Amino acid sequence: MKITARLLFCLLPALLLVNTLPAGAQESVSVVAVVNDEAITMVDLTARMRLAMKFINLPDTPETRQRLTQQILRTLIDERLKLQEARRLGATVSQAEIDRRMDAMAKQSGGTGAALVDYLRANGLSPESLSEQMRAELAWAKVTRHTFLQNIIITDDQIDEVLNQLRAEQGQPSYRVSEIYLAVDAPEKDLETRQTAERLVGQIREGADFAAIARQFSQSASAASGGDLGWMTASQLDRDAADAVRGMAPGQVSDPIHTAGGYYVIAVLDQRTSGGADEGQASLAQVVFPLPGDASDEQVKKVSGEAREATKAMTSCAEIVDLAKKISPPEMQAELPDIPFSDMSPELRDIAQKAVIGAPIKPQRVDGGIAVAMVCRRTTEGSSLPSREEISNQLGNQRLEVMARGYLRDLKRTAIVDIRL
Repeated sequence: MKITARLLFCLLPALLLVNTLPAGAQESVSVVAVVNDEAITMVDLTARMRLAMKFINLPDTPETRQRLTQQILRTLIDERLKLQEARRLGATVSQAEIDRRMDAMAKQSGGTGAALVDYLRANGLSPESLSEQMRAELAWAKVTRHTFLQNIIITDDQIDEVLNQLRAEQGQPSYRVSEIYLAVDAPEKDLETRQTAERLVGQIREGADFAAIARQFSQSASAASGGDLGWMTASQLDRDAADAVRGMAPGQVSDPIHTAGGYYVIAVLDQRTSGGADEGQASLAQVVFPLPGDASDEQVKKVSGEAREATKAMTSCAEIVDLAKKISPPEMQAELPDIPFSDMSPELRDIAQKAVIGAPIKPQRVDGGIAVAMVCRRTTEGSSLPSREEISNQLGNQRLEVMARGYLRDLKRTAIVDIRL
């Protein structure tokens, strides 16, 4: 569930431990925890600390460091346990896989993984710390899928049950939500976990990035996407979470929600009516006739006329794309496939929903020139209902996540962890 869409929202919050210790202790303490004979060092913690204070929008104060200490250390311990189990089972993660994950992260702001690494180094931050988190995420996904996926069977009856429920909810509100999930590993840890959740809620309400905190702290599979769950109806959420969401407006963050296994923090990003006019999607193509930003009204009128004349006889998106390849600036996308109406601006949504498919739309002034768009295809009726395959994948992923949480909980119970804070 992302509250913002910045490139670096996904970088981890981390521990500012060094500055909380007396000067002499800073020099003498080098290991802060040992996990099954594997050390977590002050270097590890300091690297995470610097990333956090830079990118999570948290103030660099002793109070902030103190509030984050135990939860961040817990996260680092979990990472070590996951990597240790992956090594035991022979599950490896290549540098190429990490590079692809880094590229995917950077692509959200139009950058590259290499540029992200350069940015971190230029600001005195540690790309290695980010890579280590990615390695743990990827390795754990391999371990859990290999261990459990073959035992997960989703029946047609189960899919039908979900579809019938979704059909019954047509016309009811649906919500775009994000989550942070903190598991309670043992009954005696309940209060500590709740207090951690309350601290995270406080940080978010003071301006911290929800998605970044979800990536670092959440113990749900959605952490990799900043907690984003997409559009969901109330029936698709945990009952307690659904009750909270019904009373929330877009932009709000819930108090910690207690469930059988832990605590959720939910953010509502948007709300719509299931089966409403903003559901569905359209694919478009466009050609941009170049025009300088300081063009006069006369120039705009002239190029608009040329654009209208050049495209008026076109009847297919292929023709638009071919022309775009010849005259449009390279950075201008010629094809815009399968854009949900809910992701469009109101103006573009109105065009995409009403325009005749295969007919050029009236030229529009855009950055870089005059654009002529065309709707290639559009889906509306029944578009709010996922396919049977999508429902099967969702149910399978939910079961896989429950099994993965239990797996990690068992690893914690049998691990020898020596915390030296």
